[in-house]
Amino acid sequence: MINQLHQSVLLFNRNHVKNSSPGSPPNTVKNPFLPVRVYPLDQIYLQKHARELALLWQNAMIARPKTLNIYNMTLLISAWIKFSILFAPFFVVSMFLSLTRGDSATAKRTVANRAVFSAACISLILFFFGMPMFALLGITLDSFRIGAGTLLFLSAISLVKDGVRAHAEVPNESRDDVSVVPLAIPTIVGPATIGAILVFGAELKGVELAYGIAGMMLALAGLLVLLHLSAALERILGKTGLNILSKITGLILAAMAAEIIFTGI
Repeated sequence: MINQLHQSVLLFNRNHVKNSSPGSPPNTVKNPFLPVRVYPLDQIYLQKHARELALLWQNAMIARPKTLNIYNMTLLISAWIKFSILFAPFFVVSMFLSLTRGDSATAKRTVANRAVFSAACISLILFFFGMPMFALLGITLDSFRIGAGTLLFLSAISLVKDGVRAHAEVPNESRDDVSVVPLAIPTIVGPATIGAILVFGAELKGVELAYGIAGMMLALAGLLVLLHLSAALERILGKTGLNILSKITGLILAAMAAEIIFTGI
C-alpha cells in the first residue's frame, strides 16, 4: 500500500508541483481527492501520513463497489421485468394449452423444456449479433428502434384487441413437434420480440450486457415455470382469466413500444 501511494504521489508531483530551491518553503498544491495539502513528498512524509492516506484509499474502494452493485442489481431487475413483459407469458401459456391439448403431463413438460430452450438460444444469438447486423446492412440503431417499436406496438394492439399476438395463431393442421414451431417461434420469440431483443442487445455494453442477458434468462426461467404450472393456472384462472392477463400484458407492451419509438426519434 505504501509503495502504491508513494508512486501515485510522485507522479502527481512530477506533473503539478515545481521543484523548490534549497532552504525555501516547499511548494504546495490543493489535491481535490485529499483533505490535506500535498507537498513535494518523500518517504518520510508518506510514513507520517500513511494511516490517513490508507483510510482514504480504503473508503474510496469500499464506496465504489456498493454503488456499482446497486446499479447492477437495478439493471438486472429492470431487464428481468422488461423481458418478462416482452415474452407475453400468459399468452404463451394459452397457446401452450391449445397446442398440447390431450397430451400427457410428461409430454407437456418435454414440449415446454424444448420450447424455452429453443427460445433462449434464439434470443442469445439475437442479443450478440445485433450491432454487427446493423453495421453490415448500414442501418442505424435509431432507425431500427423506430421500426422494431412500431412492430412491437402492432403486436401489443393485437394482444389487447383479440388476446392473440400477431403472426402467432394456433395452426389448424396437426404437427409432430410443436416445441420449436410454432411455440418457440413465433409465439415466444415473434417478429416484434426479435426487433426488441436486437435493440436491447445493441444498447448494452460490457458488464451491462451480461446483466441484460441474465435478466433475459430469468424471464425465460419464469416462463418455463408458468408452462409447467399451466394446467393449474387454467383450473384457477380459466381461459377468461388468462385472456384478461394477456390483454393487460399487451397494454404494458404498448407502453414499452412507445418508449422505444420515442428513443429512436
